[in-house]
Amino acid sequence: MEASDGLRRSQNGSPSGLAQSHVIIRNAGQTPAYNLRHVGGVALGPIPPNVGADEFRGPTTVSVLAPGDQFEQITAAGRELTDDERDELRRGANRIHVYGDIRYRDAFGHERFTRYRLMSINLNADLIVCDEGNEAN
Repeated sequence: MEASDGLRRSQNGSPSGLAQSHVIIRNAGQTPAYNLRHVGGVALGPIPPNVGADEFRGPTTVSVLAPGDQFEQITAAGRELTDDERDELRRGANRIHVYGDIRYRDAFGHERFTRYRLMSINLNADLIVCDEGNEAN
């Protein structure tokens, strides 16, 4: 299972100007991913490196994903950033984190997971992979 991610400021579709995480989940294997569950979020500031999917807030997706197929999960931030928070991000004094947990059952009945943690080091920077919290089985 592969996940790629981006952080965008919404023009349409979500409340005015909220940051959104756009996660593309792709089945890179040769068999279906059954009972696929994805949950994730967008956070300002640090997040614990060991947060499990059951602790995340936000929408959860459940589906079957065929080999080679993909879907996009969009998660909006819970609120607009304050002017002080925007200033902190511009100065690099704070970070935006995008995080998530993908779980599914493979064709052989084994439970699998992919966890990802990404961050933006300032307001308009690309997301980079965090040193901790990225793992899969």
